[in-house]
Amino acid sequence: RVVLLMGRTAPFVAGGDSYLGEILKGAGVKVVPKGTFRPVSLEFVLSLRPDLVVGFSDKACSLVKELGLKCIRFKEVSDLLHPSPRVIKGVRELGEEVCK
Repeated sequence: RVVLLMGRTAPFVAGGDSYLGEILKGAGVKVVPKGTFRPVSLEFVLSLRPDLVVGFSDKACSLVKELGLKCIRFKEVSDLLHPSPRVIKGVRELGEEVCK
């Protein structure tokens, strides 16, 4: 169970039905929650009981680490956010980070 957490000022998630969620599902990752992109509270993220949070900003990771959740900071956001051949590179790099 993985949460894709974004946002520099207010947290929001990319759900399992989002572009990112679909890509990671293809790589065998269960992305929660269902749906696409939406704003969330930190309490909601905690209620999802994720095994891992992938933070797309330093702020996102620092917020969930304060709650005791495991978070990795994915630095090359553009490798996943823009449909292009770079997506393969982004998924590979994300997989390497998750497996550390």
